[in-house]
Amino acid sequence: ALFAAVAAEGEATPVRAVVGCAAVNDLVADSKRRGGPSTSLQALFGLPPEMSPETLALLAAQSPINALKAGYPPTLLLHGDADKTVTLDQSIAFRQRLLALGGDCELHVLPGAGHRLAEWLVADPAWTRVLTEWLHAKLGPSQAAR
Repeated sequence: ALFAAVAAEGEATPVRAVVGCAAVNDLVADSKRRGGPSTSLQALFGLPPEMSPETLALLAAQSPINALKAGYPPTLLLHGDADKTVTLDQSIAFRQRLLALGGDCELHVLPGAGHRLAEWLVADPAWTRVLTEWLHAKLGPSQAAR
């Protein structure tokens, strides 16, 4: 939802940086992989569990990857390569699309990490340092600490 909100026109407060942690960026691809929309998407949008042309159209319209445009804020994506809930290809595709638009997007892959953040410190204890340093570089130390 944050990715889509940032891409929306008329933001009152400009977003200066975006961080995605194992984010679903392409709702259509994720739903096809699962064999239908996740229970979260079903609840959020009032969708049936099966795919239909209407469901695909709604998911495509709500997918952050389809809302990307030139001028999107610098983005850091963090994703475990053992994530079975939201697969790494979601972050790879988002990064490729944003770079193709001339955007600034970094992807930090956590080796052996699954979807839960609790697993991340075990798999890659440095991920919080990567995040903090990236925020400092993009926003400056005083902004990143807020």
